[in-house]
Amino acid sequence: MWSMLSDAASRTLLYTTLTYNVGAWALTSRNWYNYIDSHVILGALPFSFLKEKLVQEENVGAIISLNMPFERQYITTPTEEWRELGVEHFKIDIPDFISTPTVAQMWEGIELIKAKAEVGQKTYVHCKAGRSRSATMVTAYVMQKYEKNVEEAVQFVTEKRPHVKYTELQLQTLHDFALTLSQPESQNGHSEQREES
Repeated sequence: MWSMLSDAASRTLLYTTLTYNVGAWALTSRNWYNYIDSHVILGALPFSFLKEKLVQEENVGAIISLNMPFERQYITTPTEEWRELGVEHFKIDIPDFISTPTVAQMWEGIELIKAKAEVGQKTYVHCKAGRSRSATMVTAYVMQKYEKNVEEAVQFVTEKRPHVKYTELQLQTLHDFALTLSQPESQNGHSEQREES
């Protein structure tokens, strides 16, 4: 019973906040997505009608989804359709407001971004609004690629996408991630092999 109520509340909250996000995008200067650098795009849910634009105009070769399955259901492109377009879809199931990608998941995302960059493709990283869960993943990427500390990387990402917002848990996880940057790759907890979900 509690699980059903929790699921219903989560869905209600999703559609309420998604409506707010669409309104903010339509009525303000907010972008649906922003370039972080030449390899990474940080954005909100990639609605199905955006898939051709992302693939053909933005040269996206991978999607990293950091949200729960019900957040992607019905309104975003299914993994199979991404695959048919030649796009790898890496899904990390993370609840909104209360959670964060793990350090190991951050490394998995970074490895995918690097692999796509090597073949000249971009990676679109998103959660629901592209503000928190996905921003955390992208901040870890910035820390690793540009050798920045947490505060510098947060500032870097915020300058590119001003409405990002980090929770205390996400900032703490980024500090945990920072500790792995000085370790040899064999000890920093990331895997060289990642399975497409």
